Amino acid sequence: MEQDEYASENIRWADVPFFDNQPRLDLLAKPPYGLIHILADATGFPKADDLSFLDKCHHHHGHNKFYANQKHQNQNLLFATMLAQSVTRQQVFWKRTEMVLNQTLKTLSLVVEINLFRRFSQSSKVRNFQLRA
Repeated sequence: MEQDEYASENIRWADVPFFDNQPRLDLLAKPPYGLIHILADATGFPKADDLSFLDKCHHHHGHNKFYANQKHQNQNLLFATMLAQSVTRQQVFWKRTEMVLNQTLKTLSLVVEINLFRRFSQSSKVRNFQLRA
């Protein structure tokens, strides 16, 4: 290895930890059964559907620890599960957005209120009223 060569030549070097992504890359792109290749094959068949694509993925990658195998009873259940996950993510997004929006609206309301008060206090009627009082 290169590290041994560096040591034999008395070259100082720092060990850089290496995170091996090869198993994940193989899952995605290794021919003939990487997810991209399975998808490319599935798009070439006129009667292929999402379920047949998932079945092929489960068949070839069900044992892979980097593959999340979502078992499905039927297409409606799978769709409902995916929809529920999507709705949950959207609810979190809107809750975060609502907090920011509420603060923005409060600030905007305060600015408008201050501007209205300034306009109102600058009108002649208010000045005359203040003089009488």
